[in-house]
Amino acid sequence: MRIGRTIAFILVGVYITQIIFYYPQLPEYMATNFGGSGNPQAWTSKNLFLIINTSILLIPFLIFLFLPTILRKTPDRLLNIPNKEYWLTEERREETFKRTENYFEWIFVGIIAFTIIIFQMVVNANLSEDKNLSGYFGIVLIGFFIYIIVLVVKLILTFRKPS
Repeated sequence: MRIGRTIAFILVGVYITQIIFYYPQLPEYMATNFGGSGNPQAWTSKNLFLIINTSILLIPFLIFLFLPTILRKTPDRLLNIPNKEYWLTEERREETFKRTENYFEWIFVGIIAFTIIIFQMVVNANLSEDKNLSGYFGIVLIGFFIYIIVLVVKLILTFRKPS
């Protein structure tokens, strides 16, 4: 098993553990939307909060699991990768799909890590007296965007045509 896939499954376990641990401690109605200053602006039930957060994770997880199979069955004319005439030849085709799977795994790792961190920040806010979201949200968001940009650039560079 590749390291990205292993880390992804470990992080899914961390997320599930996080939910099981915090669920009994959470108030019935939680602050779930925060303004720029970190003050709560909207509230919802903890059950709906967990359903929404789990759905946010479930969709990328299903993509992570099934997209490699779908891509392998997709006609070449519908695939959009740089230099696809080169990378989809018979001798490189399997390696191309393995590389693509690897990038999807790392994108999923970033998504779930981001979800875990934001979930923890919202939980911390709801368990605190003032219900304010940590000021680190912007840093976490910028870090996530940088992570995704780096992965996209690496993906594009991976599918350059060798000289």
